[in-house]
Amino acid sequence: MDLGHDVCLPSQPRCTHCPIAKFCRAFQNGHIPSPARDKTVFTTRHEVALLIECDHHLWMVRYAAGSRWAGLWDFPRLILAENPAHVPPPATIGLAGITQAARAACSFPLTVVEHFLRLRYPITRYRVVLDVFLAKVPGQIRYNPTSLPAGVEESRWFHVRQAQRLPVPSSTRRVLNTWFDRYGKPNHKENETL
Repeated sequence: MDLGHDVCLPSQPRCTHCPIAKFCRAFQNGHIPSPARDKTVFTTRHEVALLIECDHHLWMVRYAAGSRWAGLWDFPRLILAENPAHVPPPATIGLAGITQAARAACSFPLTVVEHFLRLRYPITRYRVVLDVFLAKVPGQIRYNPTSLPAGVEESRWFHVRQAQRLPVPSSTRRVLNTWFDRYGKPNHKENETL
């Protein structure tokens, strides 16, 4: 253990000072460990998730094969910026612009009403800043889309309790848990979906 701590260091091995170098296969074969690779450089990604609610149902999308979360359900997402110099505070993100982008992505009428939550988390080579916005559809009509965004295999409405049991990314699980903490569990029919 002392050799590993003091001599056989991953970034700067001191093989010439090692008392057992003559028994070390790596040293004998000339495969002296090279310095550790540089740490991964992370890219900041600013994303928006749309928590679209209508009559205790949430609009969810399931990602297609080859996408980041293939086979998992999630809220519709938009990428606001890739590696921005600064991620703006939620209060300065314009709801009108998010509403316009959301309508284009979901292809049915909705209105973004408020910022719901901000999450920060790493995934692969990204440091994601996820702003979740609460959106509503007019009336009690649960619209179905006329087209699906790229990378989405399926989309549909789920009762909020059903959404809690879907296979989702961990960030989406955190959003759902926050939703339940704030609004509680509704007493509507659980199996009602469109």
